[in-house]
Amino acid sequence: MGFQVLKLIMPLDQALISCIQTLTETTRVMQSLSTTSGEAEAATVRYWITASQYSLLSVEYHDPFHEICRLALLIFSDIFINEDIGRIPIYDQLVTKFWRHVSSDPGRFSAIPSEFNFWVLFLANLATTSRDLAECCGQALAEVASAMKIFTWEDAKSVLESFLWCSTFEENRFKALWCDMRASQATIC
Repeated sequence: MGFQVLKLIMPLDQALISCIQTLTETTRVMQSLSTTSGEAEAATVRYWITASQYSLLSVEYHDPFHEICRLALLIFSDIFINEDIGRIPIYDQLVTKFWRHVSSDPGRFSAIPSEFNFWVLFLANLATTSRDLAECCGQALAEVASAMKIFTWEDAKSVLESFLWCSTFEENRFKALWCDMRASQATIC
């Protein structure tokens, strides 16, 4: 639902739309996988994610909105399959590049729907290992959450799921990040 609304407000490049569709289908299939699912389904999921990552890595946009979207999709696609979230230096490079776009034109970023900003900032905050980047992204995430009146994990998860999110994996870790961020803002989780 989130990307459909976003596409109405801000036209998306066809390559981004294709990756969003692939990652949406991948998320749906991944959530339906069980211990009885075959290796073929898991291999298909891995192929779709890898193909999306190659597509996203093969372009770079001059438009800050498209570039923020591309970077967020890259971060999501890696978080989605990587059990070692936030321990790879490439994350900090992606988040640094993302943060440069956000901070270079705050007016443009604020013109983007708050739900998208929340999703992007949550991903960035989840991925970074840099204390400085985590503080910047965490503060921005807290401000967006407060403006949207998102105070509980269930509210946060609802916004995340409106874009791309796979709540069956790493649920406790994501919730802990949310609670830590809220606690640092002197709000009870």
